[in-house]
Amino acid sequence: MTQPFRWYPHDGERHAIPVDAGHGECIETLCHKELVMDTGRRLRCEATCAECDSTWRAAVGIPPQSRRQAFLLDPLDRSTATSADVPVEASR
Repeated sequence: MTQPFRWYPHDGERHAIPVDAGHGECIETLCHKELVMDTGRRLRCEATCAECDSTWRAAVGIPPQSRRQAFLLDPLDRSTATSADVPVEASR
């Protein structure tokens, strides 16, 4: 299944934006924040915007409040994560 959104770092969090957003484009995140797209920005360890996450889930039919969601909302809190919850990049 092709996802209609992707994550983008903005204002200290990662927000969901349309997957086809291009460099220099003025876009709106799923939580209604406006920004100018800069393709040079990379995701780091930003927390996930809860509103973007829940809106994305509703749009693609993923149930809210899964175990994975709690991990993604606070990627630095690994106290309750299992090995299945840790992304491949982080487990190396």
